[in-house]
Amino acid sequence: MQSTAQPGNWQTTVRILWITQFATMAAFSCSLPFVPLYILELGIPDPRQAALWAGFVAGGSGISMAIFSPIWGSLADRFGKKLMLERALFGATITLLLMGFAQSAVQLLIFRVIQGSLSGTTAAVSALAASIAPREELGRVLGTMQMSIFAGSTVGPFIGGVLADTLGFRVAFIATSAVMVLIGLVVFVLVHEPRHAEQPPPPFRLPQLRNPLGDGVLRTVFMLAPVIFLVQFAFMAARPIFPLFVAELAATDPSATFAGFSPEDFVATISGILVATTGIVGAICSPITGRFINTYRVRLLLLIAVLGVAAVNVGQAFAASFLQLWVVRILLGAFGGIWAPTYSSTIGLSVPSERRGLAFGIANSASSLGNAIGPMVGGYVGAMLGIRAVFVGAAGVLVLAALWLVVRVNLSAPAEQDE
Repeated sequence: MQSTAQPGNWQTTVRILWITQFATMAAFSCSLPFVPLYILELGIPDPRQAALWAGFVAGGSGISMAIFSPIWGSLADRFGKKLMLERALFGATITLLLMGFAQSAVQLLIFRVIQGSLSGTTAAVSALAASIAPREELGRVLGTMQMSIFAGSTVGPFIGGVLADTLGFRVAFIATSAVMVLIGLVVFVLVHEPRHAEQPPPPFRLPQLRNPLGDGVLRTVFMLAPVIFLVQFAFMAARPIFPLFVAELAATDPSATFAGFSPEDFVATISGILVATTGIVGAICSPITGRFINTYRVRLLLLIAVLGVAAVNVGQAFAASFLQLWVVRILLGAFGGIWAPTYSSTIGLSVPSERRGLAFGIANSASSLGNAIGPMVGGYVGAMLGIRAVFVGAAGVLVLAALWLVVRVNLSAPAEQDE
């Protein structure tokens, strides 16, 4: 049984959360994917140095988020997951606005670190949706929520690319901040979190890091944490250098010239289209995967996703034209659409409702570490060895993640448990 009574209109609340997640991801991806190009305007004219700075800017947010995510997650279990979602939304509002007015790469780095400590909307939305939906619907709901992430990440880069090429990068950050305010107000008015009056809130407690596997409730989360970290590391290692890779490809692919226009004049727009392609495919595959979470062995689904993304990174490393890159970005979206709902549903189903805030906080901490270290390493490798070497390195990291799944993780479909 669920420990939290489900409201009769829980489907409506989940739909509102879907829209919230979609709009949030669209707003974030409207500006953040183009940080490397923004840095070029902030006094770092050398592309290799810009790649290095982009890695540190992206990594700064991940480090602070990794530290604060378990804290916010435990507070969500005690004081309410909706409150923590509001904190994340309005925290992002302030810091994104500051980033739009940054005058140097150093200021941009500082604002990103602050953003990481205050935001974290994905974990907040997932924990709230997992606590509202009935257990038997959890896989489908979280798969659908992952669809909103991919869909938002699809729309945002395209809009952001057009804004960046026409009105400038600062406008994209300011517009993102305005959207965050509207989303926060919608959640405040329309989202209602159920709570049992007869049950006191759980005490504030963080995971026991000295013996994490000793906590039987969180054991699955800790077993998956290294895999989550490595996968996110691989995804994010290439993120800060991807627009620069598109610029490099634009200069070497003569077939990309169309109607007299050179692709070098529209690097941000082309980058947005390619990222959007990945998001569209991921949005299609994610809810489909969510429907099969309780049917197929979870470890098999995770292995397919991890090894598939590894192969795709090898494909990106050897892409010689925009057509080839477009094909591998489609495959990246497909395997990403398998990975995200599978691991999030496994976490949601492995813990009772009253500890899901902390569970998703731990998972988000592992993901944030990948967000932090991946871009820094990717930026450094890109500056020292070239951009294509980043994709090869990411593939190697994913092979390590697959080995961990095979050797250390023994997962089947999440077992039923009373809550």
